[in-house]
Amino acid sequence: MLDSFIAFNINGINFLIYMLTSNFWLFLLILGMVGTIILQLKAEIDTAVREEQNII
Repeated sequence: MLDSFIAFNINGINFLIYMLTSNFWLFLLILGMVGTIILQLKAEIDTAVREEQNII
């Protein structure tokens, strides 16, 4: 059972790698998505820090 689960996950990862390397637009889309998430998290952290400083 564990071997089947590991093989399924390895197959899924290999498929994602294949999709990213064969489709450049998908790679750019995922790169933009990750960049947007990082920038949103940075903005949220900056806002939280300023609000904590205003409370003190």
